[in-house]
Amino acid sequence: MVLYVGVLTGDLILYSFGRRFGDAVLSHPHMLRLVSPARRQKIEHYFARYGNRTVFLVRHLAVLRAPTYLIAGAMKVPGWKFLLWDGLAALVSVPLMVSLGYFFADHIEGLRHNLSRIEHWLAVLVILSVTTYLLIRYRETWWTPRQEVLSTGPLEQERKKAVNDDEGLKV
Repeated sequence: MVLYVGVLTGDLILYSFGRRFGDAVLSHPHMLRLVSPARRQKIEHYFARYGNRTVFLVRHLAVLRAPTYLIAGAMKVPGWKFLLWDGLAALVSVPLMVSLGYFFADHIEGLRHNLSRIEHWLAVLVILSVTTYLLIRYRETWWTPRQEVLSTGPLEQERKKAVNDDEGLKV
């Protein structure tokens, strides 16, 4: 319970900071390195499209969590909605992380030892997955022969005339 309250308190601090200082924080040069205008637009787009469910989803994505909570505050998302969705998401993530830590703490050394073997197989799996995706995605364009583009525009006519003139000089 203490962890749950601590997580929500940290999230509310970020949200409140964004609500209080808003664009001043998000336009600061240090913050612009972390949250580019393009990324900010994407997050605002997700809020516009999915509403406060964005808060629920981002709770599980560590890289986007802080910027999204700041932007939620800057967008003046109602505090009770933010707390509701963040609280529901924390009901999933906090017990999950605590349970994983509890059950696998004794096995961490074994995992580190076996990780180097697993890394190679994961790399092979990723390469095969990307290759398969590309083959499926572009199969129609890779195996069809290219067709010459017939152009009768003025540039094509000038090129043909220049080629014909050069052939006449070689004779």
